[in-house]
Amino acid sequence: TLVNAVEREIDGINYHGIGGLSPDLTVIKKRGSAYCGDIVIPEQVMFGSSMCNVVAISDDAFAKCTELTSIVLPRTIINIPQGAFSGCSSLTKIRIPLGVKEIRNDTFRDCSALETIVISKNVWNIGPYAFRNCASISSITVEEGNYYFDSRDNCNAIIKTMKVGTDYV
Repeated sequence: TLVNAVEREIDGINYHGIGGLSPDLTVIKKRGSAYCGDIVIPEQVMFGSSMCNVVAISDDAFAKCTELTSIVLPRTIINIPQGAFSGCSSLTKIRIPLGVKEIRNDTFRDCSALETIVISKNVWNIGPYAFRNCASISSITVEEGNYYFDSRDNCNAIIKTMKVGTDYV
């Protein structure tokens, strides 16, 4: 089934159909307002007459959503772009889903209330300043099985253990 490249709001979340033969959706910025409170993004939604996977977050979908307090991202998410959550000053925790391979530059910049970060075992790259100006961070956990990073002994830091394409360093 074809998904037309259109936008729709479903259960308070705005989506954009990626288009073509792909039944995949991107979460996009709300028109005229910002996301706030506690948000749970489902793995799939009925988009027109098709059941579609939610696979990405748009560049500015959650940027400057100052009243966003929590967000649950589904495991189907494979892309979170640069700056997607920048300026979410009330967001207190984030769990990076298994499908995400990179945390890009400035993704969580200026999330001043961000305290807890859980990085999935599949993340192989964390961009410069991904967590810039996140002074409240008190817990960083890298899931067991991540070959590139760890957060051992409650050190409240992300330790790079391997470079892509090399052995342990």
